[in-house]
Amino acid sequence: MYLTQKNHLRVGKETYKTLRILSHLSKDLYNYTLYITKQHYELDGSFLPFVKAYHLVKDSEPYKLLPSQVAQQTMKIVERNYRSFFRLLRERKKGNYNRPTHPPKFLPKDGHFVLIFPYQSFKVKDRVTLTLGKNFARKYGVMYLEIPLPENVKGHRIKEVRI
Repeated sequence: MYLTQKNHLRVGKETYKTLRILSHLSKDLYNYTLYITKQHYELDGSFLPFVKAYHLVKDSEPYKLLPSQVAQQTMKIVERNYRSFFRLLRERKKGNYNRPTHPPKFLPKDGHFVLIFPYQSFKVKDRVTLTLGKNFARKYGVMYLEIPLPENVKGHRIKEVRI
């Protein structure tokens, strides 16, 4: 059984600024992946899975600047949202769902989106150290982010960090 814990981060201005940049990049990647998926659906009438969307999106700037696993998690959320949309369409055809259905919508231009760091992309000692990647470090000068580790989590296995 996995337990989830929500913590409010208290970080400095530089860390906060870096997290804002990362979450904005995540939003940009979400919208770009959604655009590619919508175009494929409108032209072909079929669903574009994550594996195929990856090859179309991997050369974009948001994908390159985000850590690769964080970027892939963002793209998987688009896939999950589209799969949910298609499930609702199937249920409508069966007559089990009678409310209007719409494909996933784009996020606001100045908005932010969740960052999901799977366990391979961070280290835990007395603090959580998030690896941000070489491309991000080249552009913004930050390679790692350190976040305090709550006392009741110490000694437990952490599966992912969501910001």
